[in-house]
Formats: sequence, structure tokens, C-alpha cells
Amino acid sequence: LGAREFDHRLAAHLAEQANQQLGVRVEQEPERDVRRQKRVMVRLTDAARKAKEVLSANQEAAVSLESLVDEFDFRTTVTRAHFEALCEDLLRRVTGPVQRVLLQAELTTSQVSFVEVVGGGVRIPSVHAQLANYFDRSELDRHLNGDEAAVLAAVFSGAMQSTSIRVKNELRVRDLLPFAVALNVTAGTTLSEEDRVATLFKKNSRTHSKKSLSFRSDDAFSLRLSYQDPEELPLGTVAPLLALSVSGVPTEDTHNITSRPKIHMSFKMNWSGVISVDKAEAEVSVLELVPVVPAPTEVAADAEVDNAEVENAEADNEDHDEQVATDEQVATDGDAEFDTADSQEAQVTADAADADQAEDERHHEANDDQADVDADAAAAQDQAQADADPQEAQAEQAEEPEVEYVEQNRTITVTLKVEVETLWPSKPLTQLEVLQSRRVLAELDRKDRERLEREEALNALESACIAVRGRIEEDDFVEFSTEEEREQVRELSLETEDWLYEDGFTATAAELRTRQRELEKTPKQVALRISEASLRDAEVQRFAEMLLSAQNATLNLTAERNVTAEQVSEFVQLLEEHAQWLQDVRAEQAQQVKNVDPVFFTRELTTREKRVELALKKLQRAPRLRKAATSEQAAASPDDKNEMRAEEETQQPGVGAAEAEEVDADAEEMEAAAEEVAAFEPASEEILEEQQIAEDLDEAEQLIE
Repeated sequence: LGAREFDHRLAAHLAEQANQQLGVRVEQEPERDVRRQKRVMVRLTDAARKAKEVLSANQEAAVSLESLVDEFDFRTTVTRAHFEALCEDLLRRVTGPVQRVLLQAELTTSQVSFVEVVGGGVRIPSVHAQLANYFDRSELDRHLNGDEAAVLAAVFSGAMQSTSIRVKNELRVRDLLPFAVALNVTAGTTLSEEDRVATLFKKNSRTHSKKSLSFRSDDAFSLRLSYQDPEELPLGTVAPLLALSVSGVPTEDTHNITSRPKIHMSFKMNWSGVISVDKAEAEVSVLELVPVVPAPTEVAADAEVDNAEVENAEADNEDHDEQVATDEQVATDGDAEFDTADSQEAQVTADAADADQAEDERHHEANDDQADVDADAAAAQDQAQADADPQEAQAEQAEEPEVEYVEQNRTITVTLKVEVETLWPSKPLTQLEVLQSRRVLAELDRKDRERLEREEALNALESACIAVRGRIEEDDFVEFSTEEEREQVRELSLETEDWLYEDGFTATAAELRTRQRELEKTPKQVALRISEASLRDAEVQRFAEMLLSAQNATLNLTAERNVTAEQVSEFVQLLEEHAQWLQDVRAEQAQQVKNVDPVFFTRELTTREKRVELALKKLQRAPRLRKAATSEQAAASPDDKNEMRAEEETQQPGVGAAEAEEVDADAEEMEAAAEEVAAFEPASEEILEEQQIAEDLDEAEQLIE
């Protein structure tokens, strides 16, 4: 039961009243029934909610809706007594949930300290009366704000679920599951019908908890989770929750089992009361072959025999090594004898050819002897290795005793495979459904942005209509505008306001902005005249002083800079042109009335001033003239003059190049300023149009962003 039910009940009554006033015969003319028209019912429901709020403090409420259907204006009155009579069956249901809550909490009404009402029931005095009568109180407590209470509860709920925030015990609130959840083994077990059903979570179990279940099963099985008592569920709530298919149970085909598998399943319930499978395992005993480890005494005896054989083999190897070492010593002595013979041969003063031949023969003999010695040593080593191999093989065979295996039972745990099917309506979304939901949300966001933009444009246009009507009555506006312009603004504002409250409800934001620009065009033009009049004298004075200062700056240019008299004359002529233009426009402006556009604008003075400054800067940055040569420099030799010139260039490196670059840049700026002056048109209509275009471009960029 919610307060919205009272709104619908009163809206249905208003719909009947509207049908009676329209003379609609519902049975004969169902298409004219206002209850079939969604737009009409939305307006009636909103009017019913407002009337309900009025009846909370008054005995009677008036309902008036203009143009409810076509040109029909709906008007009626509702009394509090009539409203309570319409909702009599709803009011009888108010105390039902309270009774069930107290029964579950095992409390009586006298043990309740405070009774607070939040939500739509705050606006219905009859609800307060029903609850006060049930709790035997004169009135209920009024300490909580409905919106603040909901937000505060959400904050505490989030804090209790957080792992980084600690909440005091006296402030902790734990949610309970109001309905019991049962588990039913539907297939795959030999359990009796009574044992197939068990209560998994009892009534009023705490959320964020776990429950475990154990039973025996020989093969795959199926489970079903559902609310235990469907009659207690709210209207429209389905009892089935989950269907589970569990497979992977160990069998004789997959494991050498010796007992029936024992199934262990764990279920968890989150903070929201949603149940899921946490773990599913099978515990079973299997028969396995386990190796038998030999006794320690047998292992020690075998180790002693192996050590003795290894020592004998090492002794034989040592004898062979001594024999090889003796042979190598003999070979070394032979080499030494050959070296001695070589040294004696070097001292003989015989024929060179005979000496070389004798030396070659001795080398060949020495190499043959060395080859014989190496062959004998290799043969001895091979014989020693051949004698050692059988001994090592026997030692390895002695180290690897035969392993015996015996059968032994061992308990293993196997993880089971669980397939979950959600039976209740709120199933998890598929990827396609998630994508479609995102598109819907994006479309809703776009519509929200359009709605906000339209509301802003609508409010701006409403404000403009009021502002311009007040503006045209001000003294300065009257002074700088004509009677025709003021009348035009007045009529346009009234026309726009009428359009706003008729066709403006369906107009887009762009249409509203266009209307606002049209409405503000003349007032902006008059505002420009007022601004120019206030700035004109000061700007003209500053421009004239600038021209005089620029002319004084040219007096010594030809003597200090590399500037010709013709260049100075051209600059002075430019100053005279600007001065003559200023004199002409001032004379023309003096004859002009205030309520028309000015002859010139202060913006043109700024542009002309920039052009003069650039031209003067170009003259002032010309290279300086060289000083006349002194008597010492004149008498110097050509080489000395070159050294002096190089020294001067060293003291001022790159001055000429830098000045040239600056002059080129100034020339480009002066050309741009000249083009700006040439393109300048003093007509206020075109200036206002340019300003309006700039504003439109700014708005377009903002929309794009």
C-alpha cells in the first residue's frame, strides 16, 4: 500500500466527473471516455495529487483544468469526507503491515517509543488517525523529513557495507530477509520425499550471510530454490528463485571409489537478499596403490656393499693413472733430448744444407716417438675405464631396489560444475540487452539536454519580453530612439509573449533563440548609440593628441635616421588625411540627431590610430646615420680604417638584420591595418549584423561542444 494508490483513486473519481460534465456515455461512446486518453489522465492524476495535499490542511479543495479536452474547461470541488469515503478500503489496510512487523519483531504497541510517518502518507490525515488509534496515541511523532531520512538511511547502509568505514554498534542496522527460502532436491538422489526439502534460510535471516548443506548422491542432481510460503509474498511476487543443475560427481567409471560421494554445497546471500551458489564440492573415498618404503636396516646394508665396490673401482683407477703418468714422463724426457741436440747443432760450423737436413730428420724421429707414447697412454686409460664401467653398473643396480605397492583408501575432494538458471522475473541482462539499455539511456540523456536547453531559452525569452518593455521607458532609451522604434519594440514584445504562451510550448530551443534575437535587435542598436555617445568625446580627444604627438616625432628623423625627406613627407601627409577625416566626421556628427545611428564609431578611431603607430614605428626603426670621420680616422691608413670598421661591426653585431626583420613585420602589420580601415563601413546596420553573426557562431560552437 502506497500513497500513489490514493492519487489513482481520486483521479478515477475526477475522470468520472469529467465524463459527466462532457455528457459522455461510456457504454455507447467508449472512444470519448477520458480514461482512454493518456494525456488527459496524466493531467487528472497530477490535479488529484495537488488536491490531496490541499485536503491535508483544508476540508475542501477546488480542481480546475483549462482545455482538458479540446475547448472544454474542467472544474469541480472535492471534500475531505468524500475523499475518505472513496479511499475507505485503502485506509483499512494501513495498519496491516504494522501488525505484521510487530509480530515478527515480537513487540507490542506499548514497547514502541516513536512512530514516524514518511512518504506520501504524510499528506493524508486519515492515515495519521488510523496509526494513532492503533498505537493508542493522541498524535504521531513528526521529527523526520522524508527526503532526508531516505538519504541518511542510504548513507548508513553504504557505510555498513564498506570495509574502510567503521560504524558504531549502536548505530548499525542489519537488514533481514522477511521470507523463508527452501531448497528442494528435484532429481538425481535416493533421498526420501521428506528429506528432499529443507529450509535453507529461515524467516528473518540476516542478509550478507552463508548457509551450507550436505547430503549423499551417486550421480548428477538438480536443485530448486524458492520461497517456502508463497501465501506470505506480496501481490505479484513469484515464489521460484533459482534452478541448479550439478554435475561432475565422482563415479566408479571416473574414480575407483569405495564409498558414496558426500556433497557439500554452500550458498551466500548478499546485502540485497539475492542468493547465489558459493561453493559445490564432493567428498569421496578412493582406492589407490601406495608404494612401500624399505626398512632402514636393509637400506644401510645395501649402502655399505655399494661403498666397498666403489672404493675397489677407485683403487683400480688410481693404478691406471700412475701408469699413464709414467708414460707421459718418458715422453717429456725425449723432448728434452731433442731440444739439447738442436742447441748443439746451432754451434756447429758445418754446411747449412746438411745442418737443415739433419735437423729435419731429428724432428721426424721425435714426433714418431711422441705418437707411440700417446697411443700407449690412451690404451691404458681405455682399459681402466672398461674395468670401472661394470663396477658402476653393479653399484647403480644395487642403489635401485624393487618397489612394492599396496592398496590403500584415501579421501579426495572434487569441485562440481553448477549451472544456474534464474527463475524469478529479474534475470541478468544479456550483452544485447545491456547495449540496448545504453542506447536508451543515451537517448534519454539527449532528450534531457534538449529539454534543459529549451527551458533555458524559454526563460531567457520570457525575461527579454519583460526587460525590453521596461527598457523602452527609460530616459536614455527615449533620448536615443525614435517613437517608431519604441512602438515597434513594444508591439514585438507583446506579439512574442502571446506566441510564447500559445505555440511556444512546442517550439524548439533554436526557434526560441531566433525570436529573442529579433526582439533584442532594436534595443541593442539603441544601446550602441548610447555607448558611442558616452565614449565619443574622450576617444576623439585622444586620437587628436596622438596625431599631434606623431607629427612632433618626425622633426629630427632626417638628421638622426637614414630616412629621406620624401618618406617623412608621406607620413606627414598621412597624418593630415586622418586629421581632415576627423574634422569632417566631427562636423557631420555635430549636425546629427541622437536618435539615429552615429556617423562614425570609436572602433574606427582605434583602427586608424594603429595604422599611424605602425607607420611611425617603421620610420623610427630606420638605421642611424654614421658620424663624420675625425681627423685621426681620415689620416689613418686603409688597413687601420678596415680594423676600425670591423671593431664597430663587432660592437653592434647583426643590428642591421634585426632592424630589417622588424621593419618587414611592421610593414605587414601596417598593410593589415590599412586593409581594415579600407574595409570599415560606419553603417550601424552592418555592424550590428556582424555582431549578431559572431554571437550566432559562438552559440553554434557551444552547441557543438
